[in-house]
Amino acid sequence: MAPGGGVLADAIGVELFQRGFDTMDSTESPANIAAVHAEGIDTLLIVKAIGGYDSLPESATIRIVQTSTGKTIAAINWQNGHGGMAGSIADRTMREGLVGAAQQIVDQLSLKLSK
Repeated sequence: MAPGGGVLADAIGVELFQRGFDTMDSTESPANIAAVHAEGIDTLLIVKAIGGYDSLPESATIRIVQTSTGKTIAAINWQNGHGGMAGSIADRTMREGLVGAAQQIVDQLSLKLSK
């Protein structure tokens, strides 16, 4: 996982690990993609997320990049739900927390990677 993705990137990494993927925080490796590939790492997970008014994830862009080529092999955009006025009961029931967001994102990435 590329550094700077924050807690959502960490949660996605945990969800991937729980589903049987080998994961590694790239802060433990050189930042250069060729050097990362030379260490035997096949892909990088890059997550950029924005937090919402309620400290829940608001939106995120997620890419999986192949280290041998630098090519993006899967990418999605994710956005949290909304309903009614911000902070209302309807709105709170529509919004996903960190774990739910990570699960939805990994579900979508799994679909993209299986094609």
